[in-house]
Amino acid sequence: MPAERPVLLYVMDPLCGWCYAFGHELDQVRRQLADSVDVQLVLGGMVTGDREGPMGDMADYILNAIPRLESYTGVRIGEPYKDQLRLGTRWSSSVPPSLAIAAFRALAPDRTVAFAHEVQHAYFRDGLDLNDRSLYPTLAARHGVDGAQLAAALADPAAKLAFEADMRRSGELGVQGFPAVFIVVKGSPRPVSSGYRSAADLLAAVRATLQAR
Repeated sequence: MPAERPVLLYVMDPLCGWCYAFGHELDQVRRQLADSVDVQLVLGGMVTGDREGPMGDMADYILNAIPRLESYTGVRIGEPYKDQLRLGTRWSSSVPPSLAIAAFRALAPDRTVAFAHEVQHAYFRDGLDLNDRSLYPTLAARHGVDGAQLAAALADPAAKLAFEADMRRSGELGVQGFPAVFIVVKGSPRPVSSGYRSAADLLAAVRATLQAR
């Protein structure tokens, strides 16, 4: 019987700018570890409940933080997103995109990380409205999932239950900020990284964690 493969848990939120930048690095790590490590995404629920509100509530803070993020990571935030921050009226909530990602995961779990990054491209690069459910079938089709199937899965209460389970898991893992990475070996999660890291640093940290098991 083959040994159970380690799992890299990627705890993220679609409205997290550092997760958007980190996604570019994670893509490189996923490719290098594809033969030895499975990757699973956990939705953290960063902007939910009392934290939901108009984008203008956090606009000054985010606009002031963007230059540091861009300088540190080399990732560029799109002007359409910045324009929406300045306008400030669009509702900011992790719930709609997280439900879409949970729905996609039920249909194509092996492509979920790529789809989540696609959702973040739509937000941080293109400034699209993630509250608009009609956006997600088009994004899903780019990753091999039929748009009508995605729309049906998004309307299914199971997507909400899966998102709620993810938020509980994030809490059980003790995650206090995003992104966060864990390695699960034989059912036991081990912390690897908290916050943005380059692909080289993350790969070294993952390999060190695996060697220490």
